[in-house]
Amino acid sequence: MFDEFFLIFLINLAIYLNRNKIIKFYNVYDLPDKKRKIHKFKTSLLGGYIFFINIIFFSIIIFFSDNFSVNSLVLFNNINNYFTFFFISACFYFLGFFDDKYNLNANLKFLIITLLIIFIIYFDKDLQIRIINFSFTDRVFDLKNLSFIFTLFCFIAYINAFNLYDGINLQIGIYFLIILIFLAFVTNFNYFIISLFFPLFVFLILNSEGKIFLGNSGTYLISFIISYLFIKTFNLFGTIFSDQILLIMLIPGLDMIRLFFTRIKSKKNPFTPDRNHIHHKFLEVFGYKKTIILISILSFLPIILINYLKSYFTILFIIFFYFFIIFTLKKLIKSLD
Repeated sequence: MFDEFFLIFLINLAIYLNRNKIIKFYNVYDLPDKKRKIHKFKTSLLGGYIFFINIIFFSIIIFFSDNFSVNSLVLFNNINNYFTFFFISACFYFLGFFDDKYNLNANLKFLIITLLIIFIIYFDKDLQIRIINFSFTDRVFDLKNLSFIFTLFCFIAYINAFNLYDGINLQIGIYFLIILIFLAFVTNFNYFIISLFFPLFVFLILNSEGKIFLGNSGTYLISFIISYLFIKTFNLFGTIFSDQILLIMLIPGLDMIRLFFTRIKSKKNPFTPDRNHIHHKFLEVFGYKKTIILISILSFLPIILINYLKSYFTILFIIFFYFFIIFTLKKLIKSLD
């Protein structure tokens, strides 16, 4: 185990030490504009590449290391499911890569994402959400024939919510860190989940320095991985409940719903980018440093509350608190104008 993790550490150390050469070789940048983006210089979209390279090396390691693969594959149930996961992860990465480079049509991206999710749900039977359960009651809802459609909806909704939640340096990285810590505990520190901490720390360091962004290659890849891991943990480990997953994903989900509703109300395409995200509103009032602290607290709040309050009360509280924050920020922004 230690040899494998040490190898993963060395791979990520090499990525960090050679970051400038890799950034130059990768040659995909996010250019600033005066409409929506807040950065002032062209910035590499290397984030997704760091995670994808790690998944490639992880796949090689589990192929040659029996002890490492036994622990890791508990999360996937069998090697075939893992390589199906790897194939779809690669597809998400390259979809995001081409979107970063060529700015693909939003409808085309939605179609490709939908087809990819349908493919993996069809071939990985352990990935279908067949029941909905709650931490505060023994009652279980059997989805029966709705299982496939509901799983597809959950994947697509979260991938879009995660993508919209990626707005400023460290925001999405800290949110991913919170999720990984939670998943590590509920899966008894599964090796695959532990291995994701290594590229995440490299990304957080480089992102904090303003050298790289996650890019769509990263947001598509990571949002797919998170969705996949939550469903697999729910189905195979049975250590989390449906309402707990909802809680952890609630803030990005609420922001997505509000943004879509606002855009549709304004007769705009719901996928059209704007500066109406919650992080943009925080920035207008508090500046970057206070914003990242407040956003991090907001992301971490559901996990803190879930240990002390009934989840249905926590969900209602988070919804109320989110819209209270949005209302307050609008008032503060108006007073500053």
